[in-house]
Amino acid sequence: MAAIQGPPGAGKTTVIFEGITRLSEQLDEDEVILYISPTNKLIFDLLIRFNRHELKYIVDKSTTRVYGSFNYSGYEELSRPLNHDTKLVLATEFQRIHATAEIFKSSGKRLIILYDEGGKSPLYRLFGPIADALLKGRGSNKVSSLVVVGDPQQAISLTEDLRLSKNKALLMTRAIVSMIRDIDPSLADSVENNEERLEIALNKVRKSLSLFHMLEYTFRVPGPSHEIISTGFYDGGLKAKFEFRHRAITVKGKIPKCLNSLTTSEAQQIENAINSGIGIIYLHDKSGKSYRDSDENVDKLRLRYSVDVAVLLAALTGLDTVILSPYRDMYTYTNLYLRLYYTKCDPHQKKVQVGTVSQWIGSESTNAVLVLGKEHLPDSWNHSQINSYLTIYFNEPELFNVQFSRHKGVMVVIGNVENLQKSAQKILKHYSNPKLKPKESADKNIYSLNASVIQKVSEKLSDMCSNGNSKSCEKILIRG
Repeated sequence: MAAIQGPPGAGKTTVIFEGITRLSEQLDEDEVILYISPTNKLIFDLLIRFNRHELKYIVDKSTTRVYGSFNYSGYEELSRPLNHDTKLVLATEFQRIHATAEIFKSSGKRLIILYDEGGKSPLYRLFGPIADALLKGRGSNKVSSLVVVGDPQQAISLTEDLRLSKNKALLMTRAIVSMIRDIDPSLADSVENNEERLEIALNKVRKSLSLFHMLEYTFRVPGPSHEIISTGFYDGGLKAKFEFRHRAITVKGKIPKCLNSLTTSEAQQIENAINSGIGIIYLHDKSGKSYRDSDENVDKLRLRYSVDVAVLLAALTGLDTVILSPYRDMYTYTNLYLRLYYTKCDPHQKKVQVGTVSQWIGSESTNAVLVLGKEHLPDSWNHSQINSYLTIYFNEPELFNVQFSRHKGVMVVIGNVENLQKSAQKILKHYSNPKLKPKESADKNIYSLNASVIQKVSEKLSDMCSNGNSKSCEKILIRG
């Protein structure tokens, strides 16, 4: 049993590719590799990569099976039923997992399971007992090894019960906590009980964990913008392989005339920042009135600015740009607004995509415009509202990690991180009260930990964009 943690852009797919390649060359007669992916895209990307590297023996039609929901053009024969000659199975989570297990149950074959954990999968129920047996040294007569590759810090779109107990539920965290328990039982208990963040506990015992490895370099997120998520989610352990200035992103085009919200001065500030090698641009919405003008999760001013900025970045750099929000409502209206009012911006409009954070996990774009979700707490905040109105980042801070790690080039943030910081401090102060109600005491640890993470990332971004750090970030005030 082994666990490999791969932060955003750290090369998880490459690790899986190399792992399958090397294992395929040294399989015993009775062994079969079973790779389980959270998405169809990852399966297809692996197939393309195998062919590009001329490793066609790995995807041989007689020994390899591929199961997913995508166009099999060129790979039709790989989707045939399993047989006793099968040596490699690539499948998505909900395809033929149980069928695969049954086929090999009576064949005497042993599985080498390589599981790419997407975070929101219920597969921990299936593989949990196998992982426990392997971790305790008992092994399994049908499973020779289980390697889980993933990142709990990107585990989003979980149900509420999983969010509150993910350190016991997710396969990755379950494996890591078991490894920590062998070294320091009390530390493992503190992680399971949400008294200690996983990444902080890992740093205390990392040198003693022979079966755990974290990929510490991100090849996607450029420095210094990587410092934001590194500080909050990886206890400072994530490093950037490339600085923004090394990406050679320069201004190649002109400011388009079709912008609706950005002033000429604001557009020129953004242009000057890129020309100066500044890769972080913070549009500070200083009004404190975000998302209060609609019954839906929509902020009209941030919506209009996000489209203007995305079109501007696409025009200036000539590169793909995505607008990301944590809310489905914002995604819907932003996409509609872009298509209706920016037809004159063609072809720049065609370089702009719109998505939710959940949709973009595992994906990347050269430039990214990040629209923050609600930063404020309700005026009469109390515990009964914590799951309904509390800003989405405090319920699921991993969304922030995913949102701030999709870009390879320019990152533009639209929102008010200072308000986010104040909300985090308010929550931490609330849960420091020794006279909490029983329900509040039960949830104290998880929400305090979530608030501490958001406090760290918001402080880091705010510091990077303060007036004294103009070399790292360009700060522009919007909304009077």
